[in-house]
Amino acid sequence: MRSVVCCIVACFMLLQGELYAQTSYPELKKIYENVDGTLSIDSYTRALKGMDARANELVRGIDDTQERGRATLLWHAYQRENIFRYWEAIGGRPGDLQKLRPCQLSTDPDVPELELLSPGDLKNVLDWYFRVNKGSTSYMRMKECLYGIKSEKVRQIYAFGLLEKELQVNGMSKDLVPVFEVFRCCMKNREIVERVNELEKMYTPVRENAIAPEIVLPDDKGNTFRLTDFQEKCVFICVWALDSVNGADELDTFAEAKNVNEKWGEGGIVFVNIAVGASEDMDKWRKILTGKKPTGWMINLFCDKTKSAFMKDYVIGALPRYIFVEVDGVLRSGWFISPVNQSLFKRVFVKSLLFYKRVGI
Repeated sequence: MRSVVCCIVACFMLLQGELYAQTSYPELKKIYENVDGTLSIDSYTRALKGMDARANELVRGIDDTQERGRATLLWHAYQRENIFRYWEAIGGRPGDLQKLRPCQLSTDPDVPELELLSPGDLKNVLDWYFRVNKGSTSYMRMKECLYGIKSEKVRQIYAFGLLEKELQVNGMSKDLVPVFEVFRCCMKNREIVERVNELEKMYTPVRENAIAPEIVLPDDKGNTFRLTDFQEKCVFICVWALDSVNGADELDTFAEAKNVNEKWGEGGIVFVNIAVGASEDMDKWRKILTGKKPTGWMINLFCDKTKSAFMKDYVIGALPRYIFVEVDGVLRSGWFISPVNQSLFKRVFVKSLLFYKRVGI
């Protein structure tokens, strides 16, 4: 009997995997792959109708009602993606998107078929729905999902998944702060609500415009660095991993930021790099600094990842990370943009320290 049950469970899991695989419908996606930005809006609209007719024929040929519902959701998502890519190709003007919106196929985001999609397909369907109709920012998509979709499963996969990713990539911005209360109001799953509360508690101390938590770490000269000793200047910090194959290369990238230093206000900037490793890595760290000439004008710090409070205080996870602290110890961002793209770095930050571009996810 036990073997029969195990066999049934195994067959169910296999069937579920096959259904998830089917929902991507590559033949539908292929219809909407090409985007011609040279077409006028009228010509594009006619071409889109032809694509829609071919996709409709494929979907109508699916006998199973639930499977047809899944295919319809993905079909409409592929069509919206094509519209959005065309809109970007012709310049991305808001007025043009307004003209294109009537072309999109209607999709109710609050349908039971959403629960039958794989997590990846679910994210794709809702991303394109919200991007074309509501807004592209992650916090707007979270709120729209929580307010507009009843399914707890969908909310957990999409809205909570977005929250975790946004915090990992950008930290807690001022726009994200109200979203935590929306989760508490809308989510019925107590485990998710508790996890939301934990994330809020974890990230609040390093939220945008908070007073930066103190950093106390040893430098390469045997002195102790304290962040609060530099409150009259801006402090730009690069955090990199000693145990990463290319971790030390981040020092070269960080050095490029100095090229725009003279344009960042009369107070200047203190450049600090923090190597993250284990206590036995200190000799390796010193050897790397000896071979990296740009580090001579930086403040070079070492963080023992097993003992230092810095790791927890600044929620250090994926590396490298950039941190920017303004005058008077105000944390402009604990997830600052990298200088790896010099043209973007200059364009975004040289104009004003009061503005910075967040990373879209």
